[in-house]
Amino acid sequence: MSTREWYLAHKEEVKARSNRRYHANKEQEQARRKQYRDTHPEHMKAQKARYYARHAEQIKVKVKAYHDTHKEEVALCNRRRQLYKRYGITLEQYDALMVVQNGFCAAGCGRRGRLAVDHDHTTGKVRGLLCLRCNSLMEVFDKPELESRLRAYKQRVS
Repeated sequence: MSTREWYLAHKEEVKARSNRRYHANKEQEQARRKQYRDTHPEHMKAQKARYYARHAEQIKVKVKAYHDTHKEEVALCNRRRQLYKRYGITLEQYDALMVVQNGFCAAGCGRRGRLAVDHDHTTGKVRGLLCLRCNSLMEVFDKPELESRLRAYKQRVS
């Protein structure tokens, strides 16, 4: 009898024994399992991939249901992730900039509302919050070759 055959024949008994051991030493088992996960990241990644491959449709249905019932929470989470990934700032830091600028565009055009994060494209340093129009215009200043092309175009058509 192979190991797999033996396991299938004694599956319930093995699960019950494992369950008893886990609950009798819960903290130690959690620590042991965490240590295994931390020392075998490749194995855990492969295991997750296999699980997803087997249950992809069920996972997609659950995720869609969650997103449909928690729209505001998901939007906030996405906003936090986007700010941190693109600009390296938290939502709290964005809100603090909004307070400092009294909700107005930092360029002084007088526009309010949701403002774009203006940052230096070479260093990544956040400079302030601008309205979409001023943020688009900043690209001209950040790229001198674009400024010269736009000036040449303006002279040609004027």
